[in-house]
Amino acid sequence: MVEKEIKVKTKRFSLGQGRLRLKFVVPEGHKRITGLFLKKRHVLDEVSVPFCLAAQGNCYDAELDLSHIHLDVAFWDIVAAVEDGGQEYEAIIGGQGVKLKLKLILFPRWYRKNKEYIIYPFVNGARQFTIQCRKYNKGYDTYGFIFKEYLALLCYFLLKPYWDSKKVWLVCEKFCAMAQDNGLYFFRYCMEQLPQEEKKHIFYVIDKKAPDYQAVKEYDGNVIQFMGFRYMVYLCAAQYLVSTDAIRHFYIWDSPNSVYKVLYQARKHIIFFAAWGNGI
Repeated sequence: MVEKEIKVKTKRFSLGQGRLRLKFVVPEGHKRITGLFLKKRHVLDEVSVPFCLAAQGNCYDAELDLSHIHLDVAFWDIVAAVEDGGQEYEAIIGGQGVKLKLKLILFPRWYRKNKEYIIYPFVNGARQFTIQCRKYNKGYDTYGFIFKEYLALLCYFLLKPYWDSKKVWLVCEKFCAMAQDNGLYFFRYCMEQLPQEEKKHIFYVIDKKAPDYQAVKEYDGNVIQFMGFRYMVYLCAAQYLVSTDAIRHFYIWDSPNSVYKVLYQARKHIIFFAAWGNGI
């Protein structure tokens, strides 16, 4: 595991036709980068793929042809081999600016490999470059879905006072595909004990193709399809999110960064039920 970090200033980034390109500057000093790699995260045996690297002073150009390499399904860090004052070590490329992070959020980009996998970059919370490789999802990994996200945001913000006045509560369990734990029992309690006026804006979120949908089907008027357009507007407007799991379970688990996901996670109150013990 690489623990050190070297902060750089990224001058250019692109991902097109399977080619990942980076141009960055290392701050003035004794540090010199002798190699750049994609390194698989959290593995005992080192797995890495080298970039083609060219240097001019403290400015570096790196390129990696993703179409000609194999990447396991995993997170991959961009790691530099650093020479500093006679010492050599490896360090994760960090110090990425807000501008680049916003660019990757507002305009996601990816490379689809062999029609089966998707490879995409993002800047994580520690402002480090990260690459993820995972299975392609034909329902969500499209520019059409990004358009749907922006359309849901537009619909919400144009009628924000109306949607906010509904005071929506959304309830879910793991991956919005389950209904068998405290989230389910809380929802049932609301449906069976609360007056109509109080429960009419409480919704259980689930993929209706999931087997557990049968557990909430009798309350179908208050069950909402996961990732449907109505749900995406309601997720923007929700006053509370109620779940046995983290806030990430209210959205696609491994989606590329998007402005929609950032906005909903930043402004929501979540009520968390511990996953042990049934009932309330």
